[in-house]
Amino acid sequence: MGGGKGTNFNPVFDYIDTQDSACDVVIYFTDAKGVFPKAEPNYPVMWLIKGKEQTPWGTRIQLN
Repeated sequence: MGGGKGTNFNPVFDYIDTQDSACDVVIYFTDAKGVFPKAEPNYPVMWLIKGKEQTPWGTRIQLN
């Protein structure tokens, strides 16, 4: 497996926005290296992070 090239987090949030039902929470396992949506969504987001990167919004939980 590769990695370290950065993740575009936008498609997940774009997909959620197209759904008819409301989102209760998003739990994202990541190293947090990537492109975040500019605006925080109106539902809770928990970032479970392996590494030292920070997130621009949401709840950050350190895994290691």
